Amino acid sequence: MKCDKCNYEGSKNEFRYLYNVQIDESISCRECPKCHSFVNCDELAEEKSRKGA
Repeated sequence: MKCDKCNYEGSKNEFRYLYNVQIDESISCRECPKCHSFVNCDELAEEKSRKGA
C-alpha cells in the first residue's frame, strides 16, 4: 500500500485497519503509520494480487 499524502509505502498490515466504507463492499479505510492520514484500500484486490490471481 502507499499513502497518497506522504508517499509512505508498506505492507497492508502496517496500515492500521479502521473500518469498512460500506458493509457490503471490499473497500476499507486504513491509517498510515507515518502521517496518520486515512488511506482507502480495496481488500479484495489486495488479496487477489497477494495470491497472484
